[in-house]
Amino acid sequence: MRIQRIWVDEEIQLEPLVSAIESFFKSRNFSTKRKKTGKEHVVVITGQHKDGSYVRIDAKISRKENEVIVELLAGETPFSRLGTLTGLLFGGYMTLQGLKSEEALNMLEHDFSTYIDQAFLDIKNKTEP
Repeated sequence: MRIQRIWVDEEIQLEPLVSAIESFFKSRNFSTKRKKTGKEHVVVITGQHKDGSYVRIDAKISRKENEVIVELLAGETPFSRLGTLTGLLFGGYMTLQGLKSEEALNMLEHDFSTYIDQAFLDIKNKTEP
């Protein structure tokens, strides 16, 4: 899963947007860990979907000139790192888990896109005089 939203806005602060992203995922029982590296904020999101599939998502929030950029990237599941032999032995199970995770991520993607667009507008309206 990859989501990228770009807004043109010179005034909006990134901190409330980062907090909104954390709130979205925490309300769905995911754990979040926030890091700031230079001008970029990163929120590492981990947890399980309702179907039991594991997910890791990295959210990157940054500013580039007059653009605010939010990018979400779904990371690998623990199963995808296990190697070829394990894939041959337990491939059907891992494939099923991967499909469940992808389906759950697609549902999450839709909800997040709607949420983050509204959150951006709410934050923008609070900062306008």
